[in-house]
Amino acid sequence: IKALKYAMPLNVLIMLALIISYCVALVEGVSFYIATSLFLYISMCYLTRKDYLKNILWTAIVMAFIVLVFRVLFSVVFP
Repeated sequence: IKALKYAMPLNVLIMLALIISYCVALVEGVSFYIATSLFLYISMCYLTRKDYLKNILWTAIVMAFIVLVFRVLFSVVFP
């Protein structure tokens, strides 16, 4: 058990749970924009544990970058 705690600390387990939840949300048909925005915001809030309003701004910036690069520039269709 001690080795498992060393290999998988609580932060890693929580982020793994967030990633799995994000994947499940996408498979269940949640919009890419909603699922990704929620995943980014929740993970940033968990990892920084401060500046919740700034995390909204960073989420918006990252989402705008993703849409600009992949949707507009590369014409990728999001799920």
